[in-house]
Amino acid sequence: MHSPVKLRVDVEGRAAPAEPGAVTVAWRAGIDLNPLDVTNPDDVRWLQTLVWPEQHERLQRLNTAIALAQADPPRIVRGDLNARLGEVAAQAPSYATLVVFHTAVLDYVLIRIEPRSWSRSNSSTPIWIAQEGLGVLPGVAARLRQQPRRTPADTVVALDHHPVAFSALHGGWLRWLDAPHRRP
Repeated sequence: MHSPVKLRVDVEGRAAPAEPGAVTVAWRAGIDLNPLDVTNPDDVRWLQTLVWPEQHERLQRLNTAIALAQADPPRIVRGDLNARLGEVAAQAPSYATLVVFHTAVLDYVLIRIEPRSWSRSNSSTPIWIAQEGLGVLPGVAARLRQQPRRTPADTVVALDHHPVAFSALHGGWLRWLDAPHRRP
């Protein structure tokens, strides 16, 4: 599928040899304490003010993403992710594999989400993809066999509690770890 939103990333290392192939998104939802509405001009202006003035390319990418979201507004559920994750996950179609993805959010919540708490009406195992700071997911940090080379703001990308890469907080580079976790 072609998208006008283009992300540039410098990738180092090799990913797992098996590529997943085409991915079809069957359903999507987000959870936020105070969700912004891309159809509300005030909310759009607020999002635009969060981009640093010299980051023209990032602002253009945001504006393009906003236009896409305005054409097909995402479903955002108001609430605390700790209280609502199981409920929202249960609404996903039973034929679809549930993927929970979060990036740089767990520092802002009091407890850590646990995949075991997600209720599902089918037998497929949920996939958990996280991009968080090194100290945010202690179980992931304990499995690291190497440390990042960049800055303390680097993040670790994890798949089902297993570290698979280091990355920049807001994108730009990703370095695969030597032995990525392979999901059975």
